[in-house]
Amino acid sequence: KGSQYLRELLTSIGKQVGTYEIVVSDNSRENNNEIVCKEFQLPIKYVRCDSLGFSANINNAIKETSGEFIKPMCQDDVFVHSYALHFFEQRLKFYNWVACDSYRMNSQGFLGDEIKSKWNPNILKGENAPGKGIGMPSVVAFRKNEFDFDEKLTTLSDCEYYWKLYNSFGEPYFIRTPLVGQRYWDGSTTRILGNKRIEEYNYLKIKHNLAP
Repeated sequence: KGSQYLRELLTSIGKQVGTYEIVVSDNSRENNNEIVCKEFQLPIKYVRCDSLGFSANINNAIKETSGEFIKPMCQDDVFVHSYALHFFEQRLKFYNWVACDSYRMNSQGFLGDEIKSKWNPNILKGENAPGKGIGMPSVVAFRKNEFDFDEKLTTLSDCEYYWKLYNSFGEPYFIRTPLVGQRYWDGSTTRILGNKRIEEYNYLKIKHNLAP
């Protein structure tokens, strides 16, 4: 399903008002995603990532960007508003990071409940579920910075990244308009790797010298 979801994401990017740099970092074992990228008349920079895992892939994508503002998108999510990137861009002129509201989306792409993004002080423990935290990286945008996504992490990688942004810049600016559809399906990372949360939090407590 990954290539089909990428096609849906790129289709939603093609409907955006304005022109933006697009970097697709691909760590899949096949070249289906590269074929999909060639279907679109968009300024897509396709790059391979030799390392498996979400963190290495998103770090690779960010490294390949040339702009000041970064808007990550998970392959299985989409933009649901044609001015989404414009809204993010305008807010990032004044704030270091931004988060938007979103819609829950199923595997077929049907939009469901609206999800409010919010800051959760327990986010480093993985309390980032829909409506209880910021949400997936698809709902955030940030200015390019010195942080990276810890490649030893999987399910808490985004949570730690948000935590680092919060410690440096405070809470994000919240856009109270749903701009993104977050897809929840059996193959999503949060479903597959959710049982690693305790193990990864123990690692983070040591890494950041947190109290037990």
